[in-house]
Amino acid sequence: MIAHLVTIALLVVVLLKLYQRIGLRLGILDYPSNRGQHAHPVVVGAGIVITLVVVFVIGLLGWFDKSVLNNPLVFLAVGACLGVIGFLDDLYQLSPGTRLMFYFLGSIVFIASQPVPFEQGMFWVLTVVLLCIALVWVTNLYNFMDGLDGFATVQAIAVLGGMAILAALSPAPAHELIGMLLVPCAALVPFLFFNWAPASMFLGDAGSVFLGFYLGAMGLVAFNVQPTLAIAWLILMAPFLVDATLTLLLRVAAGNSPYIPHRDHCYQRLARMTGKASLCTLGLGFLQLCWQFPLAWWATMGDSPTWLVVIFSVIPSLCLLVYSRQAT
Repeated sequence: MIAHLVTIALLVVVLLKLYQRIGLRLGILDYPSNRGQHAHPVVVGAGIVITLVVVFVIGLLGWFDKSVLNNPLVFLAVGACLGVIGFLDDLYQLSPGTRLMFYFLGSIVFIASQPVPFEQGMFWVLTVVLLCIALVWVTNLYNFMDGLDGFATVQAIAVLGGMAILAALSPAPAHELIGMLLVPCAALVPFLFFNWAPASMFLGDAGSVFLGFYLGAMGLVAFNVQPTLAIAWLILMAPFLVDATLTLLLRVAAGNSPYIPHRDHCYQRLARMTGKASLCTLGLGFLQLCWQFPLAWWATMGDSPTWLVVIFSVIPSLCLLVYSRQAT
């Protein structure tokens, strides 16, 4: 597996170099805006390389097991389609309604292909609806949180890598998830060198939408395989879930439209306060390594009440959110 992962990383480097040249030549650039933190145009949409490599490699190598992922080709097809939709959004700025329509369609198709813990009936319909809303929200919030150099990339590596370690330490059925968790990690690690502040390339919607869907789908699959692994997913995702969800609720409560790009997220406020995007990204990595992952391991391996561990996991994110809003 190690040889495969190294090959994936090298392939991504070559393709990213090629995409960078094409992006500069064709003007596929993200210009400074109210949402972003960058001061100069940057090549955007490089996430399409991550999307296509991950989908192709997992499909080619067959690193999935139908016992833990029903209809894996449906999962890969939906992920690829959402990545392409994101890339089109990078190029042509699709409307929020159009994007959400595709997110919902993709989520419905994927969830309908997976086992739901109820027989068909009222509870089955309600469960499917709630799962679709949750998956769309995770997909969308990841796009919201991709506004700082290296930030979304580090989060994805931390969540996928952390889950891969915990899956390796878990009972045998969870081992089938390891390949699906490590392939995107192998693609994202070399991308981080291009995405680190000051970034020369951005994921764009092509990458953030795909990663949001991929991470959300892995949370659902983890629940079907081993519920404690899904709790670990929730803990590792906590920094993004707390920031994106509470920021949106606070903006709506203040009378702001949820569709207007902004820089009110906790990580954006902290970046303006420190003046360094890299400092915030390093802070996220430190938080994941020293707080989120140990708690995720505790929830998976320990005997403590999982609800208590989840509460502990959101404390730093809540404190940072409150501090950032009071200080700016």
